[in-house]
Amino acid sequence: MRTRVGPGSGEAPGWRAKAAAWVAVAAVVGLTLVGAAGRATAQGTGVDLTVFLGETGQVAPGNTFDIDASVTPVDRKDVGTYDGKGELTVDLPDGVTFEKAMDYPDDCTPSADRHTVHCPMSSDYIGGGQFRLKVDKSVPDGTTLTYSATVHAPDVDDPNPANDTVTRTLLVKSGPDLSLRWEGPTTVHAGTDNVSTPLVVTNHGPGVASLSFVVTYDNVDGVGESANLQPECGADPWEFECSTGPLEPGQSAEIPFVWGFGPQSAGKTFHIQAGYPQFPSSDDPTPEDNTPLRTIRILPADATSTPKPTASATSSASATAGTAATSGTSGTSPDGSELADTGAGDGVRPLILAASASVLLGGILVLTRRLRRS
Repeated sequence: MRTRVGPGSGEAPGWRAKAAAWVAVAAVVGLTLVGAAGRATAQGTGVDLTVFLGETGQVAPGNTFDIDASVTPVDRKDVGTYDGKGELTVDLPDGVTFEKAMDYPDDCTPSADRHTVHCPMSSDYIGGGQFRLKVDKSVPDGTTLTYSATVHAPDVDDPNPANDTVTRTLLVKSGPDLSLRWEGPTTVHAGTDNVSTPLVVTNHGPGVASLSFVVTYDNVDGVGESANLQPECGADPWEFECSTGPLEPGQSAEIPFVWGFGPQSAGKTFHIQAGYPQFPSSDDPTPEDNTPLRTIRILPADATSTPKPTASATSSASATAGTAATSGTSGTSPDGSELADTGAGDGVRPLILAASASVLLGGILVLTRRLRRS
């Protein structure tokens, strides 16, 4: 017998509650499945990763060189979020070791033997850095070495694994030995203009070479370039970007730099630096002479540069003081010009004194005779 459920019965709400509960469960399960699928997609399904690795070309034995290494997705749109354990590794051959990281913050770490660098991959599939590497001095000149960078992301379904590794070749060989040196003073006086500090660039060979470099200088109050005499350089705030033409072995080029030191610069120090101190030459066998520093101490204004009084002014001052007769053997002409000290007046003064004495003695004798007569 079928019982009809009429309005107001208590069974309908219970059925509806059960149905609502099943719908809620299905919704939760569906969201869970969608979330799982979303994570699967975010974990790299179809994400094409590509590796970049810089190259230097030629490095002298014992020198350093800098490279960039990175991994990025080819297409950064809709790649999701990565939370795996992928990394970029840079593998170095015998004779080349990791020296230091050149960027900050540094997320990469070298292995114990410094022949491998490990860089974790971030949540947006990016990793890498800039590194300074060193070629051992024992590597024979002319040796060719190879180094590589590879992305390791086992949980990423990369559709194009061919671009997951890059290999570069390095030639270990010395290039031309170039040197830079400053000339000119190391001390100046405030208030001095046109102080020349030429920079001399020399190619010691072997082979023809050109050089590009910068010249930086301090921002010192009262000091500035007083003449634009270096056509080899382009001026930027507080630096010059310079380059030389081809230099034959043994040939030098001189680049003039001229400065003015105002009165307010007294007591300060002025520095001029040439080259790239942070990025030394990789193939120059002696890179230590490529970044000369010139230090110039600025002294107070030179007192000897104050005009001295002339001899005529000195004589006039002496005459005014009543010492003209004993001021010296030289005198001045009526027009104020100096007279030469020839010694011609040396015999005149005794004669004048003798005559004065005779006149005085004669007067005394006359006065004595008058007194006797009286």
